[in-house]
Parts: sequence; C-alpha cells; structure tokens
Amino acid sequence: MPNPNDLSYGDTHPDAPPNTFPTPAHPGRPSQDVDLSKMASGSLQAPRNDQLPDNEDGEWSIDYYYHPIAHRGHAYPVLIDPQGRVREELHGLAYDRNTGEITSMGRDGSALVGLRWRNLKYQTNTNDHYLGGGQQLIGNALTGSYRDIVQGLWRRALTAADQINKKDFDYKAHDPAYELGSASGGQIQNSNSVANTLGLAMQVEPHCRLGSLACNQGWQRKFPGMNNDLLDPNYRPYRFPVTAVENPDLRQGSAP
Repeated sequence: MPNPNDLSYGDTHPDAPPNTFPTPAHPGRPSQDVDLSKMASGSLQAPRNDQLPDNEDGEWSIDYYYHPIAHRGHAYPVLIDPQGRVREELHGLAYDRNTGEITSMGRDGSALVGLRWRNLKYQTNTNDHYLGGGQQLIGNALTGSYRDIVQGLWRRALTAADQINKKDFDYKAHDPAYELGSASGGQIQNSNSVANTLGLAMQVEPHCRLGSLACNQGWQRKFPGMNNDLLDPNYRPYRFPVTAVENPDLRQGSAP
C-alpha cells in the first residue's frame, strides 16, 4: 500500500520539484487556451486534491469501469463508498480548443484533459455514471480504509489529473495502425491514456492496474491508448501536426 503522505508523484506540494517536462509550442493548433478555472461547481469539475468526499467508516474501493464505444471502450477509475455507491469518477475527455466544449470523444488537436465527475445525487442515484447507462466493470483496483483509498490513492489520482491538464496534451482518439494490429496503438493519446496514467500515479500493484485488469477479462485490445504513461518524463507525446503556415485559419482559432 502506498504511503498516503508520500506525494512525490506529480504533486503540487510546495516542496515538489518543478515541472521538468515543459510543453513545446503548438504553432498549428487553434489558439484558444484550455481554461478549466470556472469548473469549480456542478458535477463535472477540474480535479483538486484538497477536495475529497467526507469520511465514512467502512471499506472504500477504486474500480475500473468502461463505457462501450462500438468494439472499443472508454476506461476510467471510479471511487465507491462503503455503502457501494458511486461517489466520484475521473475521466480523460476532449476539450475543443475552438468552442471550449468538453466531449467524451473529440477531434484530433483538441486538448486532452483529466476531469472529475462527482455524483451529487449519490444518496438516491447510487449507481449513476457520468456517461449514463451501459457501463461495464473491468475490475477492482483496490479496497481499503478511507485513509488509504480516499486520502491516499484517490488524492494521488486527482493530483495526476491536474498535472496532465497542465501539460496541454493534444487529443487523438484513434489511429488506423491500431486496427491493423499495431501493439503501441500508433499515435493514440486519449481517455484510456489518462486512465492508465492515473493508475500508475496511484501506485497500485501491477496486477491491479488497468492493463492487467483488462487482460484478465481478455480485453487486451479493447482500450486503445491504455499503454501510455503521460507523466513519464521520457514519454513522447502526440502533437497535432497541421501548421499555421499550411492553414492560416487555424491561427485564428477557426474550426478545421
């Protein structure tokens, strides 16, 4: 079990080292910056590691679920309280740089962001999910006390999601190379990349991570992008390739 007081993985603790993975310039993308500052209330929020569910005695758990998308899936971690109620979820989503719209699947060149969904009606809608019905369980990552699960692992995941947002990753949902059998998934950088990175940030045991849980179900190819660790200093991110010189409209933030 990771030490909940050890916040070394991408934390915003005052003593944490500075970001050593600066984001290169993106001359070819739409110009609008990602602004999540207004997402402080409501169900879908920017992740903050100082805002946690209230303590309840009993065993909390973190499960991985997925939302089916044709023969593929959108994976995400879910926080379950001792009463078996869905309390929070963390999703990798697409932020449209032109409109500011947030969607579960966006166009290439959108921003890839990690956001928290809070089940504000958990007392009555105990099994509600951000993406509605049809969700399926991938597996349980870990079960334990409030201190270990919420104050420890979930807080780490919130911190990692915030760090992902600060790196301004470009979103890429799909790559034909993956359908042709590429093990790496080509240049995919999507919600499953976020889901995997959050599991690594929580430092759960290898057999409890997204890739292992998916393999246990025979779903090795269901979640393209899940092999990426977005916070690995050696990770080489996908960058939207069109340049402003090739398409001057993009320099004004026009839709491609």
